[in-house]
Amino acid sequence: MKYQDNSLFPPPESCDEYGIVALSAAVNCEMLIDAYSHGIFPWPFGEGEKYIPWCSPPERGIIMLDEFHVPHGVKRDLKKWNFSFAVDQNFPAVIKECARAVRPGEDGTWITSQIISSYCQFHKLGYAHSFETYDENGNLAGGLYGISVGRIFC
Repeated sequence: MKYQDNSLFPPPESCDEYGIVALSAAVNCEMLIDAYSHGIFPWPFGEGEKYIPWCSPPERGIIMLDEFHVPHGVKRDLKKWNFSFAVDQNFPAVIKECARAVRPGEDGTWITSQIISSYCQFHKLGYAHSFETYDENGNLAGGLYGISVGRIFC
């Protein structure tokens, strides 16, 4: 079924009280491009769930880069550490480590094996990116990933 503007998803404003716009049994790159282009993203409940919620919450956190402030103490600490930084060198490792991260008060992760597979393919198409930090021995020490579609990065 196609919606307005030939979208695969209903309009974001049609979300329920939890921000859920639609449910699907799968995630693929066509869905991801369409969803992110309309402010929608997948947010699975966890591994093994039958359906994946696609969400468009009414409130979002936004970091304005021209207003972003790194505290002096953090800058000082960064100078002490011998880390290197890279972009898109090991996307699969970054997303897998993000999935493994322990989150206090949460049981499990939304980064399921299906999400990892879909986002790794999304990365190969040039839409998903990883930002990595490596220690002095070349081991992945930290990172994050995000999606770049049009003029936004999520």
